[in-house]
Amino acid sequence: MGVTTPKERFWAKVTKGPGCWVWTAAVSKGYGVFWFQGRTVPAHRWCFEHHNGPVPDDVIVRHHCDNTLCVRPAHLAAGTHGDNIQDRDRRERQARGARNGRAKLNPNQVRSIRTRHQLGGTLSRLAREFGVSRRAVRMIIDRKTWTHI
Repeated sequence: MGVTTPKERFWAKVTKGPGCWVWTAAVSKGYGVFWFQGRTVPAHRWCFEHHNGPVPDDVIVRHHCDNTLCVRPAHLAAGTHGDNIQDRDRRERQARGARNGRAKLNPNQVRSIRTRHQLGGTLSRLAREFGVSRRAVRMIIDRKTWTHI
């Protein structure tokens, strides 16, 4: 006899490891997806709601383990978008500074720009020397970018 209930279909697509329980079926934008009641739903959200009850549409289901394919209930938590951003920042998961693939500078260059500006270096000259725009230099000096340095 084949797998028939949504619960059976769901768990047939999961590999349970000692840590994360990994979704092995369809994926969209890095997250597991599950066909349920005529629509595609995030697999981790379906699992969380199956174990904890319905979650309002404005509430998201976050991964404590940072594994977007994990559906282990103990690794999931309901929260706001703001909670999710705080998780990301606390775990340093956002590419900042030189870790950003588009960065043209490194931390030492940023420090040098700030120091040299304090010593009288002009925006134009610093921009030319470091190969960035005057606006980029101004944003660095005003600590609107590279805030972690």
